[in-house]
Amino acid sequence: MNRETIQLNANLADDSYVNRKKDEDPNRLKPPINIDGHQYYVLKTYQNSTTGFYGAVYQDKATNEITVAYRGTEPLANKAADIWTDTKIVH
Repeated sequence: MNRETIQLNANLADDSYVNRKKDEDPNRLKPPINIDGHQYYVLKTYQNSTTGFYGAVYQDKATNEITVAYRGTEPLANKAADIWTDTKIVH
């Protein structure tokens, strides 16, 4: 993996921190977003409020390549639950 690809993947992971509103019509493709001069469709986002997990699926408009990006778990109201979730991820 070259440096440009690594940086692009890091920028997609950074973009996964954007909270996108759920679409009423999940089959409708939204306009692409621009990440480092590349156009990406955000195909799907997933959030689990119990664990604090969040992920997003991107598709490069030009190459159709799919990238899945994850956030770290978000601190929950119950910090012990967040620590438990994080330790389960590591193991």
